[in-house]
Amino acid sequence: MTDKEASKYLLSKSIRHSAIKRIPEGANHFVYDVTLESGGKAIARFGSGRQHERDSLFGGLLCRHREEANLNMIREAGLPAPAVLFTSEEFMLVEKLPGLLWSEYLERNHHSLEACSMSLKHLGNHIAQLQRSAKASSFGDADGRGVSGQTRRTFAKRMLDVLEYRMRSIEGVFSESETADIFRFFQTGLEAGNTDEQTPLFVMTDMHPMNFLVGEHGQPTGFFDLETCQYAHPALEMYGIRLFLFNYYRNASTAEKAFFDGFEEEGGCYDPGLSENRKLETILGLMRLLELTVSYNGVNDGLRNAWSSRFKRLLFKGIAGNDMDWNGAADILREKTQQPLKAL
Repeated sequence: MTDKEASKYLLSKSIRHSAIKRIPEGANHFVYDVTLESGGKAIARFGSGRQHERDSLFGGLLCRHREEANLNMIREAGLPAPAVLFTSEEFMLVEKLPGLLWSEYLERNHHSLEACSMSLKHLGNHIAQLQRSAKASSFGDADGRGVSGQTRRTFAKRMLDVLEYRMRSIEGVFSESETADIFRFFQTGLEAGNTDEQTPLFVMTDMHPMNFLVGEHGQPTGFFDLETCQYAHPALEMYGIRLFLFNYYRNASTAEKAFFDGFEEEGGCYDPGLSENRKLETILGLMRLLELTVSYNGVNDGLRNAWSSRFKRLLFKGIAGNDMDWNGAADILREKTQQPLKAL
């Protein structure tokens, strides 16, 4: 979609504006920074052709209504999320919130471990507040304060459904014997997990460095891209934060502690040292490596050409040792985000 085409669409919906500029991020959307005629700032998001398909993480239907409901729910919980100004089947216009992407905030603060720790403590506060505010009676795709799509009474069964969905898209990526080994490993691991008694909590699931905004002191000022939100075991949030944020630098253990200090201050209930939680984070981390192996298969952009095969090697290393190489996965992602190996 060109800037001219996006502008023409906005005008067809009586959205008058003085400027529009493409933001070069997002695999599922064309995203634009819009200055409204009134002087207000907004973000426009158009489907890139995948808006009627299912997300690669959980198999949920990519739906504007569901994303709008999740944005509204997060705002009701007291967390910063943009107000929806206009929505249709193929398009969403939301207010533009202040702040920098987390990755930009760290760069501006010269990759300071102190800045990282301060920000993650704020994030821990927000995650605990959200989990306390939104609960459900079953596991599945979050649709505001409800659960949509296929739901399950146990988290293990929910993730087995997700596993079966992901396995349907691996043709040409794994051999027949590799496929059997993968399914057997995850089925055994999930069925052995003691996850059945956990109350389903709202989790955003995709907290990576370019998916939320922070202010001058690292406090979150905006959560967005909420297509894959789930009602789930809190480990589904924590494994992702571990993969994308706790391992942003190799020496970020201080920042991880700061996150859980903030989390506990706000009444969060999750013990990262508990054996069952560590095991579940490992299973979920390896499931994400499975998804990344498939997602990057065939990508040939000069940067991520070999990512699929490298994530695949990490996946089978993890299956063999029943362990997750968090640093190894973070090192691959670092090639795009370009932060130094260690915070300063």
